[in-house]
Amino acid sequence: QVAADSGALAGYCKIGLSSSFTEYTRGTRAMELKQLYTDPDRTGQGIGAQLMDWAMADFVRHGADEVHISVWSENSGAQRFYARYGFEWLADVAFWVGQHRDHEFLYARML
Repeated sequence: QVAADSGALAGYCKIGLSSSFTEYTRGTRAMELKQLYTDPDRTGQGIGAQLMDWAMADFVRHGADEVHISVWSENSGAQRFYARYGFEWLADVAFWVGQHRDHEFLYARML
């Protein structure tokens, strides 16, 4: 899903119909919110909420009973955003970017 205004990219969201974090799965059909980004200049304008609402409706439509998202450990704004949608910390995980390891938190929400 992509949010655009006047031809400029305002944000985007990417979902996975399965989760990369199978070792942490509690449900029977876990899916993953892979990415949700908004233009930093547009933060606070409801774009992230619109994308999240779309993603959560799509997860339900596809029969998910659990949703996972990994969040960079130092991104407290994103952590607060996901908490507003009922996501809770599940585990500390590693996210590799080339040879660099990011410390991330895995958040999950049962549906």
